[in-house]
Amino acid sequence: MAKEIRLPFWDKPPNPCLATRIAYGERITREKHEMIEKAENFLLDMGFRQVRVRLHHEGIARIEVGKEEIEAFFDTEKIEDICGKLKTFGFNYVTLDLEGYRSGSMD
Repeated sequence: MAKEIRLPFWDKPPNPCLATRIAYGERITREKHEMIEKAENFLLDMGFRQVRVRLHHEGIARIEVGKEEIEAFFDTEKIEDICGKLKTFGFNYVTLDLEGYRSGSMD
């Protein structure tokens, strides 16, 4: 419907609450929200369109991107940039989910 009435955001990916990116049993804090938000914004700024950064126990970032975007990660320089940047945000480990973006994958 948004496309039909020519709204400029018609194809914008959904973006639910950042708390949905935190593993069950983990305490939800402002710091964790900020880590996730910074990481997702960084990846969006790099040109990825569909992005989720899921925070797992012990500071593990599990990155999900659209399946058509996964191949873009397999560039050594890009991997180093992403890992280095996410670690400055507070993540201890940085991983890429090879299944790609899946809504609700923390469930």
